[in-house]
Amino acid sequence: MKITHVVIGMAATLAPIVPAAASPQAAEAAFDREAWLRDYAGLKEAIARGYANLDWIVARRHLDLPALDRATTERLQAATSVKQAVAAISAFTEAFGDNHLRGAQGPAPEAALRNAAAEAAEADALEAIGELRSQDCDALGYEDAPRLGAFDPADLPGWQRVASPYFTAGTSGRSGVIRIHSFDETAYLAACRASWQPARTPRETQLATREALQAELSRLAAALRGAGAETLAIDLTGNGGGSEWSEDAAGLFSDRELTRPTPRLIVEHCDRSGVWRGESVCSNLSPPGGIDRLAGKAAWAGPVVVLVGNRTASAAEDFAYWLRGSGVTRLLGERTFGAGCGYMDGGRAYQFRAIDGHVMMPNCSRYTFEGINQVEGLEPDVTWDWSGGPPDLDATLEP
Repeated sequence: MKITHVVIGMAATLAPIVPAAASPQAAEAAFDREAWLRDYAGLKEAIARGYANLDWIVARRHLDLPALDRATTERLQAATSVKQAVAAISAFTEAFGDNHLRGAQGPAPEAALRNAAAEAAEADALEAIGELRSQDCDALGYEDAPRLGAFDPADLPGWQRVASPYFTAGTSGRSGVIRIHSFDETAYLAACRASWQPARTPRETQLATREALQAELSRLAAALRGAGAETLAIDLTGNGGGSEWSEDAAGLFSDRELTRPTPRLIVEHCDRSGVWRGESVCSNLSPPGGIDRLAGKAAWAGPVVVLVGNRTASAAEDFAYWLRGSGVTRLLGERTFGAGCGYMDGGRAYQFRAIDGHVMMPNCSRYTFEGINQVEGLEPDVTWDWSGGPPDLDATLEP
């Protein structure tokens, strides 16, 4: 099974899917309030059953679901246009404060609809059926994303750049730095082109790209060690997430086994509709207690620090916790974004009927060993405000 993530940016809503109308009168005439109320009822049912962070947000953030339901119902009953209905649904989803619970245009991914319908779930196998082969990197949407972070590495004291086709890297005194600006393989067009071969599925192209990126990270670790680096700083300050590649990458930077609590997945075994009335219901998550283990590959075996910021999210938070939760690293910077777990085998979705759009929802929750849902973000061990520029790493990281 795969956990995929979204790259976090601004809060996603349904607002972009509002169709242009010829006039306000035409929009009102075409508006079907009852269809929107039926969609809202369907969305509530889908969230109660299949939204992995619902119980945590109610218990820990004290979200009042009955009050939210009443307010949303009243707004929809008073709506006279699609625009007003979309605004009501957008306000509803935004109230949860979870960027993996998000609206989007068009039809929902088939895997997400299958999962929401609780159909047989060999998702990887089903996903591969009928996939076009021999699509090149450009056709698959790969591009070279800017290598952005919270600071300019050239501002680090004594910065000496180490060339890399895919990453920003260099040394600052006794510290080596590698900026991984994304864990989304499609952000690395050059790596895709370097590893591309015909007759591959998109998934095979993704994995080949990942292998090229992993090889480059290993090469950079050795190059920085050869340049005199004693500590390695992995910069994730602008990394908004990506895919499960984050797990493979984390294993490169330790010579010992890494562990973390197994993500808790959606399970369905009771009626949870009472959550909208404020009633106690059974959990929709698998029980806690499992431990995931990841073998260290020792591309770097010395001290490690992970640089994080308020835009470090999703798969990047997963990478950081594999290392921090295993006692391998400290986190330096700001509290991370708090995207939590993403979409296991495609996640879940609710498809609207009143409009061409859908809502995605995470079907897994990721917790720390202390029992904190990572939707709350990761607190740094060493606080640093990146708006003032980067610190002197050697001085800041001294024991």
